[in-house]
This record gives sequence, structure tokens and C-alpha cells, in this order.
Amino acid sequence: MPGKQMSIDSDMRAGLIEVDVAQKRRENLQKESQLFGSMDGAMKFVKGDAIAGLIITFINLVGGIAIGVGQQGMEFGEAAETYSILTVGDGLVAQIPALLIAITSGIIVTRVTTDDSKDLGSDISKQISTKPLAIMGGGVICLVFTMIPGFPKVTFFVLAVIAISAGIYLMRQGGVTIMDNDTDGGLVVEKEPKKGGSSDSHKPVEVEYYAPIICEFSSEVSEYIDIKELNKYVRNVRSALLQDLGVPFPGIQIVFQDSKEHDEYHILLHEVPVSKGFIGVNRVLVVGHETQLKMIEVDYSRAEPFLPEKDIFWVPADFTGLLDEYGIPYMNLSKVLSYHLSCVLKKYTEEFLGLQETRDLLSKAEKKYPELVKEVQRVLSLQKISEVFQRLVAEEVSIRNFKKIIEALIDWGQKEKDPVMLVEYIRCQLKRYICYKHCNGQNILPTFVLDSDIEELIRNNIRQTSTGSYLALDPMTTQKVIDAIRDAVGDIATATSKPVLLTYMDIRRYVKVLISGEIEALAVLSYQELTKDINVHPLGRITLEEI
Repeated sequence: MPGKQMSIDSDMRAGLIEVDVAQKRRENLQKESQLFGSMDGAMKFVKGDAIAGLIITFINLVGGIAIGVGQQGMEFGEAAETYSILTVGDGLVAQIPALLIAITSGIIVTRVTTDDSKDLGSDISKQISTKPLAIMGGGVICLVFTMIPGFPKVTFFVLAVIAISAGIYLMRQGGVTIMDNDTDGGLVVEKEPKKGGSSDSHKPVEVEYYAPIICEFSSEVSEYIDIKELNKYVRNVRSALLQDLGVPFPGIQIVFQDSKEHDEYHILLHEVPVSKGFIGVNRVLVVGHETQLKMIEVDYSRAEPFLPEKDIFWVPADFTGLLDEYGIPYMNLSKVLSYHLSCVLKKYTEEFLGLQETRDLLSKAEKKYPELVKEVQRVLSLQKISEVFQRLVAEEVSIRNFKKIIEALIDWGQKEKDPVMLVEYIRCQLKRYICYKHCNGQNILPTFVLDSDIEELIRNNIRQTSTGSYLALDPMTTQKVIDAIRDAVGDIATATSKPVLLTYMDIRRYVKVLISGEIEALAVLSYQELTKDINVHPLGRITLEEI
């Protein structure tokens, strides 16, 4: 116990855990200490009671045989048989109440109280109700007892039905709360305005302390939002992003406010607005398919662009049957919001991968790769590991292949101190994944390449400082390079097969930063990230003459 306490204190001093996490671990350690102390006393009590019972049984058996042979004139075998049966019967009669007393006294003795404990009955009922599978297991055992000859079948069958029914009921009651890394279970937390005719019927709801992701709606549209459906779609979005990028996202907070426009909603990350969307009451959203909408003579209107796709249209909900008939996909309000959220979260993924999240990922990986995790923490600090992860996911490179990334960090962490170049070496280790991602599962990669003059221009304007490196191009030259790239690649946001921009590893990151604010959808790869089985399909070369 002292060793565990010292470990908690050292982790907190090193900055690996926060104060509240350390406090929680101390409380759990205190409960564990109380439980072990109580169990020690209970075991001594039960041990003494069991030894006494065995001694009494032995005395009864020997004394009974002696009395039967000496006083009753019985044969030894007859006396042993008679008094053995009597001893066993007396032992059962004595031990069953003793067993019940030992169980009940053990529950009382080994009870560990906490600040939120009320009384013994409440604690027992709370702990039993949180484990419905245990109750159902007891019901199954009672059901098995009904098949044993000599057992009261009706009694055990009734007990089995009661226990199994109670377990099923508790499981259904507990199904609305899904335990996860987040306090809200990762689902949408509804902050619903009060109903009724009072003056407070649409009073703005106060947000809980620091919600990382918030969706703000007008109070007027609260009745049009299906929270259960939205829960399902948001849960799917978080699962898809975790599968795609390897980053666990927190739950979503829904807030209704009177000050919001009735047809707008805002998405806030870390309580800062990052995107705005629009609500179509009794309307569905169709992405593209304008020609088909005209052909079937559907009444539609062009929506303000708030999704990555530019051509989006509002269609009255009455036409959904016609859209289904002609196979035109559409999105209702819940799907629109969940899709918009997925786009925003993917864009700002690195903001949800800080020091604490990196520490949690390393702790999970340590269960499978303990030596690798220890070695990478010896080679690199937690801050640098977190920065590497952030730079990877910022360009939609998944960190799910944790073993490969950790091995690359160990190999290059001792040789390369610049995080920018360290990420480039890791990307080279992940080149099979990167090529597969940008080839859409095929072996053909459509590419644009930079002219050597532009590459040399960028390379000559990279500045190294004690805090890192940066690109020092003047604004006019920067804009000319961006315009040249934009004119060459065109509009790739809605393209089915998106091309990539190829350049050398030492300037790849700076080229990506250069175009990130203007041509977000264009991925930048280095030649070192291409595998041997990839067929590069050149679409054009961006030269100085095009500037």
C-alpha cells in the first residue's frame, strides 16, 4: 500500500496525471486498504468458527461410538453407522444457521463506507442492481436446481423466474447509460428547455463546466430534434472516426437558446464557434443530384453552403417517397447534424489529442506492448509524442497502428530531434497505409508534381530556430504559388478520385502548410511514401511559368 501511494504521488509530481485523478486514485486505494483490513478480520473469524465446528463434529462421532459400544451394548460397526448418521445430521442442522450467520456478519464486517454511503440496505441494493448479470446467473442456478431429484421444484422455479426477470429489467433500465471514457457515455446530452406555460418555458440552459463539443440550437426547434435518433447517428460518427483515425472523441452537448436564429445552429469546439449550419424544418437535404431533381419535377431550393459539398438542396419532406422511388439519397435533420459534426471533428482532430489523451493511449497500449511503451517514453518525452500524434492525425493519418508508430518513434527518436522530420520518417514507415488510403484500394495514384524551381524556392526559405522550423516565404510569393497550384488541380473537393501533390520529404510538410488554408482537400505526399506496387499517374507539373 505505501508503494502504491508513493507511485500516485510521483505520477502527479511528474505531470503524468492531474490532481483530481490523483485524488480519485487515493480514494480507491483507501477503500482497498479498508477492504483488505476488514477481510483479514473476517477470515480469522470464519477460520475459527470452521475449526470449532470440525472439533465438535469429531467429538460427537467419537463420543457417540463410545456410548453406543460401552452403554448400549451395540456392535462397533452398528454404533459407527448409527452415530455417524446422527453426527452428520446434527452437523448440518448446526452448520446451516452458522453459515447464514457467517455470511451476514461477513457482509457487515467487510463493508467499506464512503462519503456517499447512506445505510447498509441502500449500499447492498445499489451494488446488486448495478450487476444484473449476477442476478440472472443466480436465477439460472435456481433453474438448474429444479432438475435435481428431491429438490422443491416449484420453489426454485419461482425464485428463478423472479431473479431472471429482475436481471432483465435492470439491464433494460441501465441500457440508457452506456459507460465509456466520457462522463456522458459518449452520447448526446440533451439540455432541453422546460415545458409549460410559465415565463421560464424557454429559459436558456446553463452549460456544464467546460463541454469540449457543443451544438447550439434555437429553443424554437427543440421539438423537431429526435434525440434518440441523433444519439444513434452521433454514436456511429464517433465509432467511425475512432476506426478511421484512432482518436477517441468525447460526447456532444446539446444546448437550446432563445437568442439563436430558428433556422441556424452552431458547432463549438472547446466553447469556441467553428462552424455554422442550417436547419430545414419539415425538409430534407439532398447533396448534388440537381439534374435528377429537375427530371422528377421536385420542388427544391438551393441551400446555403455549410457542408464540404457545394451543391446542396432543400426538398420538402413530403417528397421523400418520390426520392426513395428514384434512388436519390437524402438526409434528415439528425443525419445532417451528424454528418456536419463528422466533417468538423475530422478537421480539428488534433485538438482532441493532448497530453492526457496521449497518456491514456499509451496506458492502453502498455497492456499489449509493455516493453515498447517503456522504451518510447525513455527515448521521447510525453509532449513530443503528443506532438507527433497531433501532426499525424492533422493530415488524416490514422494512429491505430500503434505498434508500428511506437517502433518508428524508438528507431528515429534518438537520431532526429525535429518533430517535423520525425513525423516524416514515421509517415515513411506507414507508406502502405498512406498509399492505400489515397488510391482508394487501387494501385493507381493520380498526382501533380511541383517543378524543381518551386521546390528549391520553398527549401531555401525554411528557417531553423531553437523552437522549431518554419517557412518564411513573403505573402506575395506565397499567394502566387497557391494560385498556381489551384489553377493546376482545379476543384477537387467534389472529385470522386482525388489527386495528390508529390514532392520531396524535406519540404513536404511546408508545402502542406502553405496550401492548407486555401486547398484543404489536396493531400501532399512525398516520393519516399510511395510503395513499389503503386502506379503513379501524372496529371501535370506545376512550373514557374504558371505563376
